[in-house]
Amino acid sequence: MTKQIPQPPTKYWIGNVYELEP
Repeated sequence: MTKQIPQPPTKYWIGNVYELEP
């Protein structure tokens, strides 16, 4: 499940890993 977190600007919370989005 992909969710947007207000902590990082260009990062998404995927499962238990942080994925950088270009």
